[in-house]
Amino acid sequence: MPAEIRKKEGHMARKLTVVLAVGLWAALALAQGWAPHDPIYIFGDDAFTWENGVIGGSGTEDDPYIIEGWMIDTQNYDYGIYIDHTTAYFVIRNCVVRYPQERAGIFLSAVENGRIEGCSVYGGKVGIHILSASDVTVTGCAIGYCDRGIVVSTGSDGNLIYGNSIIACGLPASDEGLRNRWFYEGKGNYWSDYR
Repeated sequence: MPAEIRKKEGHMARKLTVVLAVGLWAALALAQGWAPHDPIYIFGDDAFTWENGVIGGSGTEDDPYIIEGWMIDTQNYDYGIYIDHTTAYFVIRNCVVRYPQERAGIFLSAVENGRIEGCSVYGGKVGIHILSASDVTVTGCAIGYCDRGIVVSTGSDGNLIYGNSIIACGLPASDEGLRNRWFYEGKGNYWSDYR
């Protein structure tokens, strides 16, 4: 078989693999109940609205705002979910964020009382970034193929990060804050290249 024909067959096989992977991803998303959503940006407590992906809650400790079930493809955006300057209670649950460009899949800045659980972030610069935040919990998340997995930056205090899996990230985790805990009730975090 001439080399040119083998080369064309190789290109066709790669194209078929990509088409099958995209189809499998779409079927999985449908089966999981994820709905597509544009990137979410919330600045201040008043921005917890339906348009910004909030599906329920009133922002209290007993009834936090809920952002749940979204599949966010961030191509051409710097972030998937960006919450800034809030004190209301909120939960980001069971969301998928793909390919964050320059910032993070999920970025919390100057927030209190947040919770991220059961989310998946993969591809891009940073999986989850917490900056100048307090009383935030990150648990049960899967982060993969990012330059940096979970980043807790300066000014972050009293946050809890446990039970997460960080796979094939250049820097799995970093913490520049104070009194943040990475272990709770017998659970730490897993990263694929732990030494």
